[in-house]
Amino acid sequence: MNELFSKVSSYNILNYLLPGVLFAYLVTNLTSYSLIQKDWILGAFLYYFLGMFVSHVGSVVIAPILRVSKFAPQEEYRDYLAAVLKDAKIPLVSR
Repeated sequence: MNELFSKVSSYNILNYLLPGVLFAYLVTNLTSYSLIQKDWILGAFLYYFLGMFVSHVGSVVIAPILRVSKFAPQEEYRDYLAAVLKDAKIPLVSR
């Protein structure tokens, strides 16, 4: 179990687990479905999965809308490679 926790970075916690908990809370309060778990281990897996789902939906639906509207244009890949040479943490953040 400790090995599993050591592989989950703080980035994954902030970008998957926290939004998953928030999504479960909102669904529970706004609908008749209850996604809040009493078992914290089962809850952690469920909330992490929900966070990944919300993140991927955002990537598939919201990101193209932002690109088309020119609010968040997509940069050239060569610019990304040049930035990675300057800062090795960029691949972790861009996940």
